This record gives sequence, C-alpha cells and structure tokens, in this order.
Amino acid sequence: MIVRMISLAMGLADPQMLASVGKFNCGSEEWSRNLSVYLRKYAWRDEQALVTSTYLAVDEKYDLVGYVNLSWVRVKKTGPAADRVLIEGIPYQDLPALFLARLAVSSAKQGQRAGHSMMDWVDDVADASSVAVRFIALHTDEANSRAIGFYEGRGFFVAEHIEEKHQVLMLRDLFVFRVSGDITLPGPSVAGTIRVENPEPYTPPPST
Repeated sequence: MIVRMISLAMGLADPQMLASVGKFNCGSEEWSRNLSVYLRKYAWRDEQALVTSTYLAVDEKYDLVGYVNLSWVRVKKTGPAADRVLIEGIPYQDLPALFLARLAVSSAKQGQRAGHSMMDWVDDVADASSVAVRFIALHTDEANSRAIGFYEGRGFFVAEHIEEKHQVLMLRDLFVFRVSGDITLPGPSVAGTIRVENPEPYTPPPST
C-alpha cells in the first residue's frame, strides 16, 4: 500500500478525518488499545505542548491508514548497546536519536504493508534531518513479538530490556546501516579509517 503522510493539524481541520481519528482502532491487544487511545485523546495535546509530532497516514482515497508519533531523544552509548555500534573516537556519553514514540496501523488496513510504507517515511525524515541523528530509537512491549520481528526486519536490534515497564529499547544505527567495512575519511583534518565493528573504548588524547 502506498500512503502519504499529513500533519495532525491538517487532518483535524477536515471533518471527515477528524471523525476517523475519533474512531481510530488498531487492535484489541493491550498495546494496540493504548495506541488507539493515544491518537484519539492525547496526540493533539502533546502536539500543542511541543512534546511530540504526530503525522497521519492516508491512502489514495484519503482514508485514515494509521499514524506515526515522533520526537527527539538521547541514547547512552554505554550499556547493552555499546558493543553493537561504532563509538571509537566519540567522547560523548549520549548520542542523538529520532524517537519513534508510536506507530500504529488501523485494523482495517493491516496486512497491506502500510507499516512498511510508514517506516520508509520515517527513514526519509531521519535522512533529511538538518540536525545530526545517529539512531532511530523506539520502545515496544517485550511480549509483542510481532512488532519486534517487524522492526528487526527493518534493521533494528534489541539494545536494552526495560524490566520495570516490560518493554525493550530497539535501535537502528543509521551510520552502520549506510556503510560497512572500512571507511576512509577524506581531508587533512579528518583523514583516517573507521572500522565498522566492535571498537576499542574511546581514549582521550594526552594533555599538552
């Protein structure tokens, strides 16, 4: 399915789409119910508070397919994910990430690859960002094997188990996704080779 994304504000300005948002349902499981309630009750509140941004996915008939909810977070380079990403020579304790807070597909539109089309759009958002972004990050319920499998198929890996919330943190490392093997960086100020594999810890240069 080919979808296009519109802002939540644009969707709510249309009476037909407003009604569709008010009836949105993406499933009967607990996590699906939470996603449905969020769009119906809380997405506009968070949008106005500049906490998250919500985008509606619509099809060629302008029917509501689903929604994506995004914000920015920092991901610590220490912990379970440290040996899965390139951190050599990077002294910062936190790395920037586009946070996929929520992605949901309407029950009526599931099974038509709408989720993949929406994720393609999220990838484009990350690629087009004028601000550096190292990861796409998300949380999902650890019991939601379908969602975990979907995101693993998109290049994410489980970086951390959040036991108190029964969730997992999943990351997609955009640098590693774009390149593999040895990368030679041009220019006298950054000349050198980066190896995309488990690196040695960062060692600060000696004081002068």
